[in-house]
Amino acid sequence: MKNKAIIFAGGTISGLNNINLINDVNINELYSICVDRGVDFAIENKIKIDIAIGDFDSTSKESIVFLRKHNIETLVFNKDKDMTDMELALNFCIENDVNEVYLFGATGTRYDHSISNINLLKTYYEKGLKISIIDEKNYIFYINKSTIIKKVDRNISILPTNEKCVFSLYGTKWELKNHHLKFGSSLTISNEFVNDANIEILSGNMFVILSKD
Repeated sequence: MKNKAIIFAGGTISGLNNINLINDVNINELYSICVDRGVDFAIENKIKIDIAIGDFDSTSKESIVFLRKHNIETLVFNKDKDMTDMELALNFCIENDVNEVYLFGATGTRYDHSISNINLLKTYYEKGLKISIIDEKNYIFYINKSTIIKKVDRNISILPTNEKCVFSLYGTKWELKNHHLKFGSSLTISNEFVNDANIEILSGNMFVILSKD
């Protein structure tokens, strides 16, 4: 099995081209996982499905028939379970030695799902799985070590995930040096690239969001 995967989840799926925002990625070379309503999106857009995972309570009957007709591997779970379909898919990745995931449909109108999915970036990074959440307006990922992000035509925002986030930031319009960023602070929202952004982490960890209006 390939060590990089793309997941189509049940939220709003958009911005497929943004998968190449900071990395060169060939979607056709990724292992394709569809979660619940993500199956409908893949079929409607003629995207290959390597495996479908979930309880399929929001998947169309036509898509279920398609999966069966084309003998696509399917993992079916009971609707009454202790984790979301998304987390089931990420666990599948861990169990099959996937180390990087590009995730679409993780955000949408359900804030409970959206926030939970963003928090999973940290949980699964610590298990060895790097995840990027992508849509038309946002590219979200987690880091816990110093990182250089190439200049792109987007805003860059940094959100600490704990109270001990100390870092320096260079290559942006508003730079910081050895700054203690408190949890919940809005100081680092909507910064701008001047050159490649260099984030030097002294302690803590953070979500990085590359966004546009």
